[in-house]
Amino acid sequence: MSAQKRKADNELPRPNKQPVKESSTVRRKHLGNFIDSFGDKMPKACSNCRRLGLECKVHVRSGICGKCHLSGSQKSCDVRVTQEEWSRLVSERARLLKEMKAALEAQKAAEQAREEAERARILSEQTRQEAAAREFSLREELRKVELEAEDAIAVEEAQIQALERFEAEQAAKDAPPSLALSPYTWSVSGGVPDDFWEPSDCVPWVLT
Repeated sequence: MSAQKRKADNELPRPNKQPVKESSTVRRKHLGNFIDSFGDKMPKACSNCRRLGLECKVHVRSGICGKCHLSGSQKSCDVRVTQEEWSRLVSERARLLKEMKAALEAQKAAEQAREEAERARILSEQTRQEAAAREFSLREELRKVELEAEDAIAVEEAQIQALERFEAEQAAKDAPPSLALSPYTWSVSGGVPDDFWEPSDCVPWVLT
């Protein structure tokens, strides 16, 4: 390898194998911003925040307010959490946990109600479809029965009419012949004179 190439290789930037470490000052400022975002406002600010008119926030896991972290005055931060403040935080935490539990239970109950309503809807739809299918099947059966009834009535009517004709014919065949006697026949058989019968009163007698 030539000296020129070795020189060029030495001048190339080498990759940084280790991440750049942040200084404690930078990290403390990050912590101060974090405490300002997630901390609670103190009812009584530290002397530094009171002097500068700043909002004093502290996190329960830190005894130094966010502004003192940011300004580098962490050593002189004299914020104190009073017993009253501790009691408030404990009560607030208990309240939030209780409300969160109630919200979770309400959410679970609503989900169960939704699932039950969905099951009821599906069951209702299935019942409706089954009822509709049953109604259609019964309607078809009723139509067939009505058609059969119409055919039966027509056949019975035709058979009755045929029987009535047959009975009339048989009655006509079985009836004895009728006798109609004229006036002349009566006069001959009974000695009644011919002028006994007037033309207007000439009604034949029928012997049965």
